[in-house]
Amino acid sequence: MNFERDTPLGVLRDESDRGDGLYVEDGIYADVFARRRIPWKGIALAVVLLIAGAISILFGIIFLYTDFTADRHGFALLVLGFLMFVPGAYHTVIAYKAFMGRPGFTFSALPEV
Repeated sequence: MNFERDTPLGVLRDESDRGDGLYVEDGIYADVFARRRIPWKGIALAVVLLIAGAISILFGIIFLYTDFTADRHGFALLVLGFLMFVPGAYHTVIAYKAFMGRPGFTFSALPEV
């Protein structure tokens, strides 16, 4: 992809200069990140998984160490909590870093719900 960075707004030399991250309007490219769609439902799901997983881990630890008759329930809550916490934390971190504009992180890495 060849475009001139020194010209105002990066005027394209020809139509072959279009790339995946650019859209063309009247021969001028603009970055898609200026018009990025934020997947709010996916971010909300990630935060819900993160919080529910943390609560399940907490209750699993409490059940394991306080009530001897609920050992199986405590272990089940720990496993369920980790299964929810890990993907929730992963996607929440990606969303946060994409929102802050860190290089290498985009909202396209998040699932569309």
